[in-house]
Amino acid sequence: MEKIGSIEAYRIIRLHGFNASLNLLYALEGAIRDLHWTALTGWRPGEFGYSVFGSEMKLRFPVVKLPDFSKDERRLRRRDNPFAVVTLAHLKALETRRSPSARMKAKLGLIRLLRERKEMRRDVIDLLRFIDWEPPLPQNMELKLRETIEEEDKEMGKPANRSTRSSNICPPLSEDEQ
Repeated sequence: MEKIGSIEAYRIIRLHGFNASLNLLYALEGAIRDLHWTALTGWRPGEFGYSVFGSEMKLRFPVVKLPDFSKDERRLRRRDNPFAVVTLAHLKALETRRSPSARMKAKLGLIRLLRERKEMRRDVIDLLRFIDWEPPLPQNMELKLRETIEEEDKEMGKPANRSTRSSNICPPLSEDEQ
């Protein structure tokens, strides 16, 4: 595949009738470079095209990648936009993928960020559930994280709250929110 390159390999896959996404293109390039596709910071194909039997198809598109936002962490933390928190979660997952202890600290920081928001709106609760799932932690660290949250809840005088995953991260939904 190194010989023909990721774009040509992607083109061949598409020509054989497979409905491949651009994520596959990035994954192929990542495989060639022995990197995760999200770590391809310098690779930005903004155009895709092919020709068959004299017909040509070309697409030009803007490229935005998660690492583009890594320098804006402070701004992302202040934003009320749910996508800012999701972006932070993915950035932290990439940043800490080789360090479970750093990942636990980052996950706890994201949970605290969301729990500090004054209003517990449905979107904040959904984001807390997302953070509960991503970035993943080893089971022993997940338990430690939950214990830390329980301790913080006790210190703040919050009642115990258990979700289906035995987590104190998310408050229960009101009847209006369900």
